[in-house]
Amino acid sequence: METSKKQLDAIGYELDQLYIKIQNHIEDRVSAEGYVYVDTYRGWVNEYNQIIQKYNKLTSANLSLRNVSDYELSSTFKTVRTDIVKSFAQSVKKLVNNVETDIKLMGNKVDSIPPHQMRVCFKTGAKGCPINPTERKSKVFIAMSFSDEYKDSYEYGGKTYLRAKRSPAL
Repeated sequence: METSKKQLDAIGYELDQLYIKIQNHIEDRVSAEGYVYVDTYRGWVNEYNQIIQKYNKLTSANLSLRNVSDYELSSTFKTVRTDIVKSFAQSVKKLVNNVETDIKLMGNKVDSIPPHQMRVCFKTGAKGCPINPTERKSKVFIAMSFSDEYKDSYEYGGKTYLRAKRSPAL
């Protein structure tokens, strides 16, 4: 499955928004009360897991989903330890950076053109051929200038060779 840059951009954006949401909550809530409620944390983890599932499906990666474990919670099981929330925020940020790296690598990736297709369209100058011709046996395409200086090359080079091979192209 081919990954599109647009889809990765969307995942990166979702992850970045989740990270911002967590960071803002840490700054507001933790500084005032020193803790985060379990339901809030579980909501973030669920959102993160949904994004991870999209990312795994899109990239064929196998990133693990995150679970909320008892050791992450306070003794009352109503709040989450702040170090756990900060660690979670950092793991989200790390994934944001990984997605951004994937996007940059996609931009540097050169699309491979099958050997039977043109590298550059002779008519438009675009990369590849917009017609996308299929390969057919016993058919040949010769691209050369219509200039008189190439007439001998065609008559005695290309045409003679093709006739010798009994190509039905001529």
